[in-house]
Amino acid sequence: MESKTIQEWFNELGEPYRTQAMKNTKKDNLMYDRNSLSQAILGAFYWLKTDEGYVYWMDLYDTILDAGL
Repeated sequence: MESKTIQEWFNELGEPYRTQAMKNTKKDNLMYDRNSLSQAILGAFYWLKTDEGYVYWMDLYDTILDAGL
């Protein structure tokens, strides 16, 4: 599996997900390496503490997993 920073993975997201994910992630966290987009979404920030909420991010996470990303 390819390793990229969380920011690099987020750059592959379409809008509005890309902007929302970047907004919710601390700058330091954007530099951590992850092996997949699903791992980047899962570990970048606390879903419950976002304006979008847990269900919103869980739906995106499930979609990413279904796509094998």
